[in-house]
Amino acid sequence: MVRNSKTTVILLALVVLSGLGVRFYGLGWGLPYHFHSDEFLLASNAEQLRTTPSVARLVERESKFLLYPPVLIFLNIGLVSASTLVRPFSHSDPASLTLFYLLARGIVAGFGLATVILLYFLGSRLYSRTAGLLAAFFLAFTVLHVRDSHFFCTDVPLTFFLVLILYLCLDIVEKKSRKAYLLAGIVTGIAIATKQTALLGIPVILIAHLISFWKGKGFSLKERWQALRSSESPKKLAIVLGTTAIVFLIANPFVVMNPGKFLDMSRRTFEFVKGAQQPQWTFQFTGTTVGYWFTNLLYYGMGPALEIVCLLGILWALAKRKWTDGLVLLFLAIYFVSLGFGYMKFIRYAIPLLPFLCLLGARFAAELYEIVKPRVLRVILTIGLALVGVLSVFYTLAYLNIYKQDDVRIQASRWIHENIPQGSTVLINISYATPLLGDMYFHPQFYDSYTVGFGQDEYVKKDFYTIKVLNLFTYASASLNPPDKFRKYVRERMEDADYIIMSNEHSEQYSFRSREYPAVVQFFHRLYAEELGFRLVKTFEARPAFLGRTINDDRSELTFRLFDHPKVRIFERIAAPKD
Repeated sequence: MVRNSKTTVILLALVVLSGLGVRFYGLGWGLPYHFHSDEFLLASNAEQLRTTPSVARLVERESKFLLYPPVLIFLNIGLVSASTLVRPFSHSDPASLTLFYLLARGIVAGFGLATVILLYFLGSRLYSRTAGLLAAFFLAFTVLHVRDSHFFCTDVPLTFFLVLILYLCLDIVEKKSRKAYLLAGIVTGIAIATKQTALLGIPVILIAHLISFWKGKGFSLKERWQALRSSESPKKLAIVLGTTAIVFLIANPFVVMNPGKFLDMSRRTFEFVKGAQQPQWTFQFTGTTVGYWFTNLLYYGMGPALEIVCLLGILWALAKRKWTDGLVLLFLAIYFVSLGFGYMKFIRYAIPLLPFLCLLGARFAAELYEIVKPRVLRVILTIGLALVGVLSVFYTLAYLNIYKQDDVRIQASRWIHENIPQGSTVLINISYATPLLGDMYFHPQFYDSYTVGFGQDEYVKKDFYTIKVLNLFTYASASLNPPDKFRKYVRERMEDADYIIMSNEHSEQYSFRSREYPAVVQFFHRLYAEELGFRLVKTFEARPAFLGRTINDDRSELTFRLFDHPKVRIFERIAAPKD
């Protein structure tokens, strides 16, 4: 147990430096190219807002501008604008593109590191310095939190604000001051303007408010009711809720500018989460249950050893039944009930759970050590805990192997342009996981979306190669879904193709809907079996690896691999295709 202040400072410094290292290592990976669809959308929104002559027209014209709240966008605009004082920014200059994304990713990595530090203070305040240090260490080496600290997306900053909200809820309970309510309202408003999911923090604030008025009272319902009826209770509620609303509208003025579009975008997002709409990019969730969170999202996002310790921490907190545990458990329960039973279960949805799970897991380990008295049991417990730590560090360093090398799509693009003759006809699938061809590879542009031919079934472009697309997006290819029509479409697309380049995105997604799309599944099966007149000539892939040991994460949720280490296969024609 850590009882010495000097030791605490040294250990915390080591944890913070380690957390900084793993989050900022490889931050420029993949640049000046950009393959993360959400990162690209957020970056595009930021640059459009920075350069637009009319904000009102931008909000009205761009349908996806209101998909993400603007706090990160504003921060990025501030840094990019400051950088232009040193050197001008050009949308066609690779160095400018690299700097833009480095600044953007640096914001998120900073939020990730700040969460590690804040978690120490939260753990120390709730439980002990040992629990705080251990929680910070666990989060510092939680793979999913480290991975997503490398991308300009909202989940890691959202998580920071949720931890800060819980910290301020302790002030509401213990200090009971109006200042505590005001600060909680300010932070919550900013959090919601970072990502709307932060709305789930409001019930925790309301419970903290109830505890602040009931703590120290008897069990009499009459006494508790009288406490809530006091003039101070509604005033404090008005402060926190009113401040939240005002700060949110200040931080996200676009809601006021176009409330209809904001509500429509929010409604559509909710429909996707709940499964009312199930486009092709969600097919991997077909048939998944709530258990998927534990057997996949947390399993790969934390590693099995750390996950087990943290789940035991939940059981430990339930057994202790302290009001402080109640706030942590309440957030976990609200978040999990809101998203855990939905249809979409992207692995990034688990990120806001991570610090709270690490906190409870660390508290469990620290208190269990205090309770266990026999020396031999303490030794066993110490060895077990050390093993959890070593495995977490190993998993994180193994994952960083992905950022140690070039993105597989860049590796594939380089090989393609060196080995496939110019002028060849190349058939590709529309995906951010597909290598870049022609001008997009030689001259990267800021607004290149890399989804060539999206929405066009018959797309053909001459750019170094004759580029043809095989459209497997259900939005654009609904008319091609009947098996006979799709087979005819594929034959026509393949007819003069010299090479086929496919990522693993669509083959995996459609494999979960084999009854609805039998022809698509059969196409990939026959292509991989080399039954269509094409042979596999090159495969590009990367996996987490460290000290000669490789971790197979092929079973993980698709986007865990798709954003930074997809699989790319290149096939060369060797004969006329077979029917």
